[in-house]
Amino acid sequence: MDELSLILLFRILAAHFLADFLFIGESWSVEVSRKRWKSYKLYIHAGFSALLIFSFSTLFGVLWFPVVVFISRVLSDGLNFSKRDEGKRILLAQSGKIAVLLGCFIVFVNTGLSRDILFLMSPEVSFKFWLIASSYIFIFWPTGLLIGQMTEQWREQINKESLEGLGKAGLWIGRLERLLILTFVLINRFEAIGFLIAAKSIFRIGEITNSKNRKVAEYILIGTLLSVVSAIFLGIIAKWLLSQPLSNIYM
Repeated sequence: MDELSLILLFRILAAHFLADFLFIGESWSVEVSRKRWKSYKLYIHAGFSALLIFSFSTLFGVLWFPVVVFISRVLSDGLNFSKRDEGKRILLAQSGKIAVLLGCFIVFVNTGLSRDILFLMSPEVSFKFWLIASSYIFIFWPTGLLIGQMTEQWREQINKESLEGLGKAGLWIGRLERLLILTFVLINRFEAIGFLIAAKSIFRIGEITNSKNRKVAEYILIGTLLSVVSAIFLGIIAKWLLSQPLSNIYM
């Protein structure tokens, strides 16, 4: 796998996550969940996703690619929206979509089509740009989904009234927290991560010291640690890849 293939992979994954997490609202998900195959939004989103991924790949001569992406997304979302467990449903749908994209990517690499991608900058600069962009996109949206699924068993044990607060405040706090930590790792300022965690602990000290809120405090602590560890881990990998000559990354 050469640098062109890696750049293509980052482009495809970045477009996938943007299409599935940024350019789709809750109202769309609710309607598709309710109407499923009869919902026109299912087909609009699948078409938009296919065009976005196709555009990011710049493989404009491979006309079967957007068709495969469109069909796979209609089937994946249409079938999985019938499941009750939202977290597992989304993870299952994402697994299916990514598997199809990786299958297409393998075909591109094996047939030499990955060398036909277009550039607006040098391969080295393009590689770094798409690596960083993909890291931020992944840490902002999909990582939050994974953490939510991992902590669901504890969230169900907590009274909903104990978690009342600003709408989606916890979601955005986690996202911004991971963005900051990833940035700190990339610029080699690990001490700032400790400051961020300490500052967050100060705001949560009331819940931590109150025995009545022990479950809530433990739940928040688990979520915070998962968020911090995932951001640091991804940051270290991205930083290592950025520091390596492209020739050392080939497989």
